[in-house]
Amino acid sequence: MLFKAAEPAERYRVLERFYRLSPELIGRFYAGNSTTFDRIRTLAGKPPVPIGRAVAALTGRPK
Repeated sequence: MLFKAAEPAERYRVLERFYRLSPELIGRFYAGNSTTFDRIRTLAGKPPVPIGRAVAALTGRPK
């Protein structure tokens, strides 16, 4: 989503939102051990990019 949905000048918002999550969740993400709840939590809430672009990035469809 970082590169497909966010404009280059707005990518920092995706990272800011991710790094506000719990350190434990981030650790599991980097270790490749994300739980189902972690995945839901990562994608839950208001996206830091426009919804249409976020959906297109997740589904692999063009913008």
